Amino acid sequence: MEIFFVLGSHYAGGFEPVVLRWNFTANRNRVVPFAGAAGGLLLSPQNFPPGNTYQTNFTAAIDAGAHIFVRRHQSFDITGRVFHLSNAYLGPSNPGIPVGLQFAVGYTWY
Repeated sequence: MEIFFVLGSHYAGGFEPVVLRWNFTANRNRVVPFAGAAGGLLLSPQNFPPGNTYQTNFTAAIDAGAHIFVRRHQSFDITGRVFHLSNAYLGPSNPGIPVGLQFAVGYTWY
């Protein structure tokens, strides 16, 4: 097991071209739960995680949450996500992030 610490700031950007999401809308209530899966790419100007790794990483994630409708076509959204980050041994070392957690809140206009 490798442990790493990022001192200072580290910038990266990415995209998820594969996103599968299911909204459970059968009940048509004010709260609509959802679940999904996604896969993508994370690019960084420096190696990430720091060390003898690589600048490109692949991501895979599953998430679940709910749309809480406050008005017609407007919702407050909460989401929890479990993700994995790996460079697939494009670099000499692949510590990656075996399991990470993300939580998000948002407001959506449809």
